[in-house]
Amino acid sequence: SDSDGGALRTMVKIDIESAEWEALESMKDEDLAKVAMLDLQIYLCRDLPHDDRRTALDRRIRLLERLTELFHVVARAPAHTSAFRGVADNEICSDKFPQTVSATYVNKVSLQQEDE
Repeated sequence: SDSDGGALRTMVKIDIESAEWEALESMKDEDLAKVAMLDLQIYLCRDLPHDDRRTALDRRIRLLERLTELFHVVARAPAHTSAFRGVADNEICSDKFPQTVSATYVNKVSLQQEDE
């Protein structure tokens, strides 16, 4: 056992120009659980297949939802949530929606360790 009580110390930054989806899909939950902070640049609509955009977009959204099981979002850009509210599904990949979003996630376990 570590003298620091097993504190999480790993930070992962993912900014790989729309290849983040494959990287996130390849990460197992047990690997993500070891990450204290995840800084992610998201290209939600880039490189969606033309024949099945909705399925691919749904898969990407499920990946982001999966992250919320282990992490809290502590920062994002654009910071104002109005950019995300009231956007209809058919507008998500339009000019009305930010094409690049940055989000910083902190492991829920790491936050609990700080409170103790």
